[in-house]
Amino acid sequence: MAILAMPAGLAASQPTKTDYEKGAAAFQKKDYFGAVDSFENALAKNPKNANVCYGLASSFSALGQKYQALQFYQQCLALAPHSQIAGNAQKGIDYLQKTAPSGAK
Repeated sequence: MAILAMPAGLAASQPTKTDYEKGAAAFQKKDYFGAVDSFENALAKNPKNANVCYGLASSFSALGQKYQALQFYQQCLALAPHSQIAGNAQKGIDYLQKTAPSGAK
């Protein structure tokens, strides 16, 4: 009976993180620019992913870029209107509209 072995170095290697996972990790570290970068890469690969849109919206919101945040919260709602993430997106929209300067809504 032959025993197959993994090539040296391959068994110990970790799978690479997806762009979404990189974005989420950067967001947790408060590296919002890095999060935007990773989430934008993820969105380019999967433009109909509501979670990625939510990550972008949250990152832009943390950076004070309300217009971009609103766009991605709204895109998240459009992609998954009856999901839990849609409820979170709506809360984000409500908060940004409440805190927007008058005339900027």
